Amino acid sequence: MPLAARSNGTVIAHRTGDGLPGPGDVLDLGITASLFDNAGTPTGSGGARLQVHHTAFARAVDVVASRRYRNPAFPETVIADFANGDQIDTLLRRGPWDVALEVGGSPVSGPTDLILIRFTTTCACAVGDFAGGTFQHLVFRDLGRDLPQDMMQ
Repeated sequence: MPLAARSNGTVIAHRTGDGLPGPGDVLDLGITASLFDNAGTPTGSGGARLQVHHTAFARAVDVVASRRYRNPAFPETVIADFANGDQIDTLLRRGPWDVALEVGGSPVSGPTDLILIRFTTTCACAVGDFAGGTFQHLVFRDLGRDLPQDMMQ
């Protein structure tokens, strides 16, 4: 999977969705790589971007993002049926957020505290294997990529 010049992407090596060898698996181990496009529009008005990549060897989950996890006084955003190979790209207000992965309304990971920074993309990648005990999430930031064009000079 070639990358175009000046593109912005995240490449994650991981087990295939079913754990079986497939196209591009040169070692025949059930391992593949996914390329996620990180090209987003500017966040505008000082907002922040949250991207979540699912490459874990796990079933589909629901992603729940809220200012206070499961506190009815705070609205939450739920992305249902987030499956292996999927990507979420959403604009949110800057500041603290709780992000959890749920199955059937029960948390299987998190909530994880994230601080979303203005004009910044925060990426959270679900990797590993729930059943094998290697599941984890990796969090990194792409500082300044979402700045308005007039501020990038």
